[in-house]
Amino acid sequence: MTAAPSVFSFLATHKANTGVSDAELARRIGVTPQNLGLWRRDGLRRLPQREHLEAVAALSGTTSYEQVLDAALHETGYLDTKTLLLIPDDLAAFVLRSTAEQAAAQEKARGDRPPATRGHIDMMTGHLLAWLWRARPAWVPRFLIDYRKVFNENLTDDPNHTTITLDELLEQVRLAVSGKLTRDEVHDLHQAAEAVRSSTVGL
Repeated sequence: MTAAPSVFSFLATHKANTGVSDAELARRIGVTPQNLGLWRRDGLRRLPQREHLEAVAALSGTTSYEQVLDAALHETGYLDTKTLLLIPDDLAAFVLRSTAEQAAAQEKARGDRPPATRGHIDMMTGHLLAWLWRARPAWVPRFLIDYRKVFNENLTDDPNHTTITLDELLEQVRLAVSGKLTRDEVHDLHQAAEAVRSSTVGL
């Protein structure tokens, strides 16, 4: 598995392309030159404020905030496979099922919700889903079954909304893990979902 990039690596290209000084780069991010020096030499010791990570993404020009946050979580030790292995299955299931309930409630509240946003999986749940795929891949197809079941159960009392299809759910999964998994990992996840589709418990 490829190691996550450091947060400073997103700035290195910008600095090389523009020739900006360390002091000016720190000013643009909103941190002190001393802190920026620590980012370069020692990596992140603590998670920076959101606005600082957003500034890093903006300066890089080609990196999303989610990608910078993912790098920061890895660099500070909040996100790694060993940590993920300590997450109980019932807690992970609760978080993911709660996301399905929230997505269904949002759809019921907004009848004009575009089809492309059906079953929206929020950013942090996307992180959890990506972590689970890397640490316990056999668990993810079960999530797809449960997510669709919970989402659709929460819409059964509303005749104005149709149930979510597997293809619609997979599109939300693809968006949720974008930048968090490699292209090959996303492909493997989709292959697992297709296996679920053809199984006896399918979606």
